[in-house]
Amino acid sequence: MKPPPTPALRGRHRRLCSTCTKAPLALLMTPQKQRSLSDSSSPMPRPVVLDNEEPRAFTAPAFERICNCDNVVWLCVPCGRWLRNADGIYVRGWSWRTQYRHYLGGVGTGAGEGNEGVECGRQLACLGARLVEHETCEEEPVFEIARSQTPETPDRPDRWRGTSYLHQEIEGIGGVLKIKFKKQVRVGECVKLYEDEKDRSIQFLEREVRGELRSWCSWCDRVVLSKKDKTEIADNKRRFSGLSSTLSRK
Repeated sequence: MKPPPTPALRGRHRRLCSTCTKAPLALLMTPQKQRSLSDSSSPMPRPVVLDNEEPRAFTAPAFERICNCDNVVWLCVPCGRWLRNADGIYVRGWSWRTQYRHYLGGVGTGAGEGNEGVECGRQLACLGARLVEHETCEEEPVFEIARSQTPETPDRPDRWRGTSYLHQEIEGIGGVLKIKFKKQVRVGECVKLYEDEKDRSIQFLEREVRGELRSWCSWCDRVVLSKKDKTEIADNKRRFSGLSSTLSRK
């Protein structure tokens, strides 16, 4: 094990949306309430930041503090390789967004605009998360769905006779029948793309690395303070220390 190099530390930053950037730090350091996966017809509309009634893990207090991966984290080779690959995928997503946002034949591609932007670094836990419809092609055999609907006919049917808006039968390569599901999933709010980032490739998030913006650490899932956050925390400490000393004299 060894400490990660500086280029690797720069790649761990994830940009936060405007809602998470302006939110009080206490909301970003509150443990998320655990929930079971919701059905497609009854999704959970908003993230919940309250503790549940289950006993907390002994590691829970660690995630209620700010990120300090830059001076305390040591990584083994497999973990370092996995984190480096994940950070590379994130950066390539930014590069793709900047390349395909240009106008083609007078018509904008839409990449980087509206719902096509980069998701908030907190993802499902984003304070501004929204519900979107997502299509997935599951490998669940068609006959299993048909058998669950008609248990009195245990023989495997050739084709599934039912269909709906949320479940559609499709035929893949080689005649393999699969089911396409439409689900309501919660995704984070899109982050801001600055003007100087629109026409060049991005190796890392420079504003977050310099401390100009609050960010999210993808290694420890904790908030990385900006210079403004650090200044406010220092001012609050001085204010409280002065108040406590005044009260002690009385």
